[in-house]
Amino acid sequence: GVGFLARIGLFAAFGAMFSLPFAIHEMWLEPSAALSFKAAKIYLFAGLVPGLFAYSAYSYFGTAFGALSTSLSLYLGPVVGAVLSIIFLGEAPTLVHLIGGTLSLGGMWLSLRKPAGKRA
Repeated sequence: GVGFLARIGLFAAFGAMFSLPFAIHEMWLEPSAALSFKAAKIYLFAGLVPGLFAYSAYSYFGTAFGALSTSLSLYLGPVVGAVLSIIFLGEAPTLVHLIGGTLSLGGMWLSLRKPAGKRA
């Protein structure tokens, strides 16, 4: 019975509460790295993409496609994270990215296939 924005707010509040000691520690050790314009862009990106946007999409897909198909989308998280880190953070793709992405996407494809002989 809790609304969508209330749930996001609750998750954000608990996430901030548990992250606060680590954030204070990081700001204490290296304030120029934690309080820079580049850091602010990263914080904004990290809050919007995996937080608000992904959660909103997950809620929408749950109502549009059902719980089973939507739950399989959780396996896309590491693949999307790797692609975004390659694009935006300049990480070099490695063999681990290729193997992990192939296994994740292959498993999703196998899970969503229609069994032979059955029609939609």
